[in-house]
Amino acid sequence: MTIKRCTIMLLGISAIATQIIACGNPGSQDKTDNSIMQTKQSDIEKSSEDTTDKKGDLKVSDEGTESGMDKQEAADDVDINDIYKAALYDFANNHTFPDGSDCAYDESFGEMSDNTFAISDIDNDGSAELIINYITAPVSGQVMNVYDYNEDNGSISLELMEVPQAEFYSNGLVKAMWSHNQGLAGDSFWPYNLYKYNEERKVYELVASVDAWNLSYAAKDFNGNSFPKEIDKENAGIVYYVTENGAENIISKTDYDKWYNSYFSAVESINVSYVNLTKENIENVTSK
Repeated sequence: MTIKRCTIMLLGISAIATQIIACGNPGSQDKTDNSIMQTKQSDIEKSSEDTTDKKGDLKVSDEGTESGMDKQEAADDVDINDIYKAALYDFANNHTFPDGSDCAYDESFGEMSDNTFAISDIDNDGSAELIINYITAPVSGQVMNVYDYNEDNGSISLELMEVPQAEFYSNGLVKAMWSHNQGLAGDSFWPYNLYKYNEERKVYELVASVDAWNLSYAAKDFNGNSFPKEIDKENAGIVYYVTENGAENIISKTDYDKWYNSYFSAVESINVSYVNLTKENIENVTSK
């Protein structure tokens, strides 16, 4: 059976509509939303633990599900770009994310076409992911979502939720800058979250959150504590807060450079070409 003879019934994806409807206006998040994003991503990671070993059937509407070679034949005939195209139309018209969750539609915030998307294999697993930057929403609703199509059960799953326009790297890393910088480094350093793709679980996992303290910007922290010169023995004038596995460590510039290079040496950034969520751009998502 081929995709031309049957309708792929994805979880959370309804029939393709024909016109794009308005939804939201750009906004910004405050620093507290960084912890909210981490909590949401933690929920995604936990959810993947429950589904990693589960496999289902590819659902079709006209002939039902079959077993053996017929199932494999149906899965092989699925074009992932057609799946993503249907998901994008559903998102544009019905304001439903590809995993079935609501995008909190509010027509007072602008047009859906202000949002952007891309289809690219950014986790290097050999299959393209769908990336959506949803910016036309209230502060708490602005997200960058990375979705993957699961051929085993015919569903689209969420791999990562972060703030829009995160940076992707060839070794499966994602560097997501915080939406606001309200720390102790001023413009000399922008805090970020670091994620690593777990190929077995098919989800991005939080590696670390990083912030900094620049002495030229602030001589004391928010609690009145003096700059930790005992850590900054090299007199670089800056120290770094690296939080891993829930534990925060304050380290010198030399130690931070070593830590950073352990992840980013000899890797390349992935250039993701985003386009606006318009009918024309969705139609340009070509089949294989």
